[in-house]
Amino acid sequence: MGERSASRQKELAVLGLTAHAVDETFIKCPMCLERYTRPKLLKCLHTLCEHCITVHIQHAARNKQVSHREFPCPKCHTMTNVVKPELPLDKWADTLPANTMMEALLESISLQVDDKLCGTCEEGGDNTLASYWCRDCAEPLCDNCLKYHRLMKISRRHKIEEMDIIKRHPKRILSVPQPCPDHVGKDIELFCADHNTLCCVMCVATEHRRCEKVASIEKLAKQLEEGAVTEELVDKLNSYLDHLKTMKADREGNVDALNNKKNEILEQIANYKENVTLLLEKLETTLTEQFETIHLKETSKLKKEVDWCEAMTSAVENAKTVLTVTNRHCSNAQVFITVQQCIERSIRYEDQLAKEQSEKFELIDFSFEIDSAFEMFLQSLITVETFGNIRTHRRRAWIPSAPGLKLLRDRSAEKEVEFNCKTPSDTRNCCLSSVLFLSDRRLLVADQNNQKIKLFMDDGSLVYEQTFTTWPRDFTEIGDNKIAVTLPKERKVEIFYLGDKLKNLETIRMMDECWGITYAKNNLIVGGIGPEKGNLKLLTVDGVEIDTIEDDPTGRRLFIKTNYVTTNVSGKEVYVTDRTKDTVVALVLRKRFDKPAILEDQGPKRNLNARPKIRSSTVLGHGKDQPSDNRARSELSKTLPIFEDHNKGQTKLRDSVSSPINMMDNAFDERLEDSYELQSKGTPQRDKRNTSSQGSLKTLDLDGTARASPIERVDSRSTISDRDQDDKVDFDVLYSYSNDILKSAGGIAVDHQGNIYVTGYRSSNVHQISPGGALIKIILQGLNQPLAICTEPFGERFAVTETTATRQNYVQIYRLV
Repeated sequence: MGERSASRQKELAVLGLTAHAVDETFIKCPMCLERYTRPKLLKCLHTLCEHCITVHIQHAARNKQVSHREFPCPKCHTMTNVVKPELPLDKWADTLPANTMMEALLESISLQVDDKLCGTCEEGGDNTLASYWCRDCAEPLCDNCLKYHRLMKISRRHKIEEMDIIKRHPKRILSVPQPCPDHVGKDIELFCADHNTLCCVMCVATEHRRCEKVASIEKLAKQLEEGAVTEELVDKLNSYLDHLKTMKADREGNVDALNNKKNEILEQIANYKENVTLLLEKLETTLTEQFETIHLKETSKLKKEVDWCEAMTSAVENAKTVLTVTNRHCSNAQVFITVQQCIERSIRYEDQLAKEQSEKFELIDFSFEIDSAFEMFLQSLITVETFGNIRTHRRRAWIPSAPGLKLLRDRSAEKEVEFNCKTPSDTRNCCLSSVLFLSDRRLLVADQNNQKIKLFMDDGSLVYEQTFTTWPRDFTEIGDNKIAVTLPKERKVEIFYLGDKLKNLETIRMMDECWGITYAKNNLIVGGIGPEKGNLKLLTVDGVEIDTIEDDPTGRRLFIKTNYVTTNVSGKEVYVTDRTKDTVVALVLRKRFDKPAILEDQGPKRNLNARPKIRSSTVLGHGKDQPSDNRARSELSKTLPIFEDHNKGQTKLRDSVSSPINMMDNAFDERLEDSYELQSKGTPQRDKRNTSSQGSLKTLDLDGTARASPIERVDSRSTISDRDQDDKVDFDVLYSYSNDILKSAGGIAVDHQGNIYVTGYRSSNVHQISPGGALIKIILQGLNQPLAICTEPFGERFAVTETTATRQNYVQIYRLV
């Protein structure tokens, strides 16, 4: 084995090609694993032996993988066309182009190891050593055959090399023409730069007659710098290989994750079965014990009656025996006495038998009557076909962009589709304040005018819609098929499960109006508008406040009115639009915030199974200026709206209060949003909300009194400053982007390459901004007051909404091309 390996290395070394350039696997067929015999070239550049291709085609045909004129490559499954598909399948391989380069390579290796015989003489049965090599015929010739070879008209101009020169310069044998795959008998000699295509003379004559940039391959090859182009191409192919490794690892990781999820679900199913079995066994045990008690009681009673019968039988038999013996052996006087005694006992026996039979003797039987609730349970099981449904959730995989693709920043936006979001149940035109591509590519839309959240397929078909008691502003996907929704006027964030309909899971009470929202590092980031300035609240999904960002590290105010908020893919950089300052503020979070600070007076969380959980995002403090807990809670609870079930729709705010909509034309008007801000600085905000009827944020019960949720926890703002500085989120301000042609910064989104997209509501355009805060380009302009925007997760599309009367019902989806 070692000698054979050494011989192979010697062959490659003699060839003049080192082992790292050409190895043994390159000259072996991937099917038979032997050196090629009659190698044929497929469209995908894979090479196989002619016989192996024939076997593969027949096998593929049996598996219905062969069409009427093409068959798949056994390695990469690329389809290869057949020039003469009318031939039988076992003849298709004959029509494929020969891999002349591989034939020449094998021949060159063979020349370095063995002396070659003259090909012509060998055909005639003679063994004559060859001294020459015809490069055109790719055949060895002896001296005698060479003389006739040069005399023949067809081979008179062939290029002849001495065999010794070929052995010293083996690459000369590899300079063989490449046959044209479309025209049998023609070699590839030309290159059409107009179509970037290799051609033979027939190709040029039939398909490239009007092309201006057609040149000889030999001429073009001389213009290339030695190795420069091939090295660049090799680098590019290596980048493809690296990317394919990444893609393969992603797929394998997904397979492992699915296997783990399968085991988890199977365990859940087994647990459900076990729980049902345990429940049935418990019911069986309970009923069996009850039955045993009843059975023992009744059988004991019957046994007592059996014992009485046996005792009476013994007494009657004894009386009978006494009477018989006395009658036989005693005097008449004694017989008379005994007879009288037996008559007396008989009368008593009759009375006892009649009494016992009429009063105590009962025919006892058992029957089983199934419990009505259990019977209903069994009846319900009849219609049940399975424990549950296995749902497949799809989202775009996070894999870096393929090499060679144009960066998203270098592309332009082309409208792919737009669809109308107004549904038959809508009473007004829409105002689409938020739009979100879900991980499964469905589209979620918030409609402020109709106080709805609507779910669409990306082709515009409605999946379902759900009505709220107030208008939703923004939402974000938080994993596990859940979303978090901001409801500014009720000052709360609600978390829903996206099933067949929205199912409320939890409610988080906020101190300020909450507008934009995003999700990063397993926490929520909410843009709020306070009495004097805007802020960012960092919360856990359970509603525990981690930190509040209002000012930059130097103490300057960051926001006036926060509008929308988003993060980059890593979740470390946060981007906030301010509709008053017309800016995009970029922050970088330096410290992980997945471990919230626990305050001393926070107390345990209470979970109520009968209704959704409601928590305040902050807790009650104990500063000097603060009232007692109960008093503070009582006072603050007066300012808080009640929690209502959106599905029931029991209580609705007035239209002028519940949604910032101009009722004259049903168009979105930001001035109405501003009307909710209480401008008086002399009166505390909470007190003014209690006394002012205009812009009230209270939701009223049927009895007209405001109340707070019984499990809310509320705080005063001053306690936030009492936190340990180590528990705060460390952040830096990266930049504040503004532009003369960005007016009223609105929706904001980030693609997977870090580019930022922000709508200008009053400038009627969409800016594309670099991660560093520089304007790349105005990617859309001439829109009609664009408001919301979102990017497709790890995709090439984004969606945008407009708010003028003629365009407010539509979602537009653009593709970056």
